[in-house]
Amino acid sequence: MRLKQDSKTLLTFLSLVFFVTTLSIGMSADDKHKPSAPSKPAPQAHQSGGSGQAHGNSGKSSSTGRPGNGTSKGRPGGNSSNGRPGGSGNSSGRPGGNNNSGSSASRGTGAGRTGSTGGASGKSNSGPGNSNGRSGSGNSANNRSGNNNGRGGSAENGRNNDRNNNSNRNDHAGKDRGPNNGRTAGRREPVRNVHEVGGRRVATDGRGRVREISGRDSRGRELAVRHDFRGGTRFETRGAGGRRIVGYGHGRGFTERRFVNRGGHVYVQRTYVYGGRRYAYAYRSYYWHGNPYYGYAPAFYYHPAFYGWAYSPWATPVVYGWGWAGNPWYGYYGYYFTPYPVYPSASLWLTDYLLAENLRASYEARAEANSAAMQQDANDSGNNGGGGGQVALSPEVKQMIADEVQRQLALERAAAAQPAPAAGNAPAQNANNQPEETPAALDPNQRVFVAAGNVDLVGDSGECAVTAGDVLVRSGEPNGTKIGVSVVSSKKGDCAIGTNADVQISDLQEMHNQFREKMDAGLKTMADNSGKNGLPKAPDTGTIGGEVPAPQPDPDADGELQNQQKDADGAEQAVQKSAGSPGGK
Repeated sequence: MRLKQDSKTLLTFLSLVFFVTTLSIGMSADDKHKPSAPSKPAPQAHQSGGSGQAHGNSGKSSSTGRPGNGTSKGRPGGNSSNGRPGGSGNSSGRPGGNNNSGSSASRGTGAGRTGSTGGASGKSNSGPGNSNGRSGSGNSANNRSGNNNGRGGSAENGRNNDRNNNSNRNDHAGKDRGPNNGRTAGRREPVRNVHEVGGRRVATDGRGRVREISGRDSRGRELAVRHDFRGGTRFETRGAGGRRIVGYGHGRGFTERRFVNRGGHVYVQRTYVYGGRRYAYAYRSYYWHGNPYYGYAPAFYYHPAFYGWAYSPWATPVVYGWGWAGNPWYGYYGYYFTPYPVYPSASLWLTDYLLAENLRASYEARAEANSAAMQQDANDSGNNGGGGGQVALSPEVKQMIADEVQRQLALERAAAAQPAPAAGNAPAQNANNQPEETPAALDPNQRVFVAAGNVDLVGDSGECAVTAGDVLVRSGEPNGTKIGVSVVSSKKGDCAIGTNADVQISDLQEMHNQFREKMDAGLKTMADNSGKNGLPKAPDTGTIGGEVPAPQPDPDADGELQNQQKDADGAEQAVQKSAGSPGGK
């Protein structure tokens, strides 16, 4: 009897073990077909210099097969993303909620593309919008935005695969870099190796070329010589009383000195010397966040009827003969610039006028800086050079410039209706009792800028330059003394279209000043030729006083530029001799 009971107990135990084993095997097999838990957001990347290392998604996707609900494997489930949005994600190219793809939090660019806001470990995108096109969402990402290393992993349980970070090139963290968005917080700076040579501070680039020399001139004044990316030279001397001499070689440049005090502002005058001609403009000096800026101050305005004629469409479109056919600059930039065949309004005529003046200046500067480089540009005529796939200045970009001309015409008409500032009308001042105002280049309504000279940029592909006649669009908000721009039109050899970089706000303000100066010069040409040489007759070309009286060119400007050119040449020769390297390179 006892043996029977023991056998029954053993049988019961064995049955229980069999049942538990069977149940465990079934549950394990079931788990293979269930989705993984929603991934936790990956921690934000930590960036070091330009290494691009991040703790976001950088390895290949850890998911395979087809997902169930809420996964990131193959086809999206209810809350997943593999490039196309899942149920709670966002539409392709537009940011939505629950976008926890690694360290990415996309911010729409207005162009239907998203960029990365985290410290990215994938390659950064250089085109406007900075996205590879598909914006994913949900709790994981296989979307191809700029902050993933090719293929985004699912970051299951908050773990991130960053084994491939060392091969990544994203040298910055922060905001996306499309034309309508904020700027990168950690923008790469150009390589400069600084050392002392013969008592002067010398900076060379990564290729050993001398780019900057700082020291004193023969009179003990501060002297800085700078070589830009395109081979141009700029020297600047600062003397007592705020006097400046800025030269570009071959007798080109300007001298600057105090002019008048009015309305609490100090106005300076610049005497420009170009092509053997001397002419002068006045500028209102002021400060913004403690940094000095200059704003173009017209010496006169036209009567309202003239601005109305220039602003509105003309009664009959005109065909205008510019007479550029025999000019070297026109043939040289024929691939880039084509004037309008007819002019239905003054804004289009002025657009071609100021573009032509900038291209003329660019040609002259290029020819004087380096004839060999010009030959290389000519040899590049069969390819896209630095134009990023679109060499010719497009009708769309020209229309952007024409729209800005219209806006400036309206502003000048409004300014003409206001009296000149009186001596007792003091502007707002900062803590140092300096006049404080926001530079016109930061006006939210102004986005497009035409380069008026050589400006070096550091884009995603390294250092490059824009030259006179290239077109930029301002993007983002100021970051100290800099602000982001995107190149929307460029000539061969210049920064590629789509290049995103930061520029000094003072450089952007100078582009704005030159835009207004050239527009006013064009208006004067139209007024002087009213009803002649193919232009329609203007109703009223009378003028009234501007902010300040018209300055007269300084007669000694030519001599000062020549003397400073000698000091600049002497500084370079001294550096070359001390360095013991031909050319200082």
